Amino acid sequence: MVARGKFCWTLAVVLPMIAIIIVFAANIVPTVHAKPQGAIKGYVTDAITGDPIKGATVTAYIDGSPEGSDTTNVLGYYSLVLLADRTYEVTASKEGFASNTKPVDDLPRHPEVTALDFELAPYVQHVIPEVPWGTLIASASMISALLAYALFPKFIRKS
Repeated sequence: MVARGKFCWTLAVVLPMIAIIIVFAANIVPTVHAKPQGAIKGYVTDAITGDPIKGATVTAYIDGSPEGSDTTNVLGYYSLVLLADRTYEVTASKEGFASNTKPVDDLPRHPEVTALDFELAPYVQHVIPEVPWGTLIASASMISALLAYALFPKFIRKS
C-alpha cells in the first residue's frame, strides 16, 4: 500500500514539474516567424494576335538565381508567390516566341498583388518554297542555250 501511495505522489508532483519545464523551455527558444510573402499574377499573350499562350513559363529571378516559377494555363494565366520586399526580374518564355523580361521593385506584401502581364512576339519563320531542281536545271540549260545562240549565232551549228 505504501508503494502505491509513493507512486501516486511521484506522478502528482513530477509530471506537473516536467510540464512546467517544457513550457518554460518553449518560451526561451526564439519563435521562428514566417517571412512575409507577396504575389505576382498576370497573363501571357501573343503580341500579334492577343491570344493567350498556354504552357509559357514565368520565372522570377534575384541576381540571376531562380526564386519561383509557374506555367500558364489555357487562359495564359500564371501566379507566383514569393518573398515580399525584394526586387525581382520576371521572365516569360515559350518555345517559338521571343522571351520578355520585366522588373518588379520591392514586391509588396500580401494581400496586395502585383499584376504583371506579358506579350510574347512569335518568331517569324521564313518558309523557303521547295524547288523542283530537275525543272530548274532544265530551265537554266535552255536559257543558257538561247543566250548562246543569241550572242554567238555563227558558232552554233545548225543540223
